[in-house]
Amino acid sequence: MVVAAQIFLQQEDMPTDYPKSNPMINELADVKKRGWITVSEKCNLNEVSLQLSLVKLAKLGLIRELVGYLDNSGQGIYIITPIFREFVKYIRTTSNQPIMMFDQS
Repeated sequence: MVVAAQIFLQQEDMPTDYPKSNPMINELADVKKRGWITVSEKCNLNEVSLQLSLVKLAKLGLIRELVGYLDNSGQGIYIITPIFREFVKYIRTTSNQPIMMFDQS
């Protein structure tokens, strides 16, 4: 959940669609700009543990890999899915308790 929360907080305000007319504005550039490379450090995980978490989150449909792109360590780069956005929105609107890992304070 820590990895999921970190990725979500980095990417939650990203647009869901990018203009086709400007190839310099795209998901990859946006994800990198928001600190993708710092996810493992912020979650205090080694590369193997991070990769395992990413695969699990992708299998759940919460994130998807940007196909054809690797980060500096040779691992894939992932982006949150509309399913993940809706899931967190549901949690935020139905929970009586603050969800600390999905809310920046």
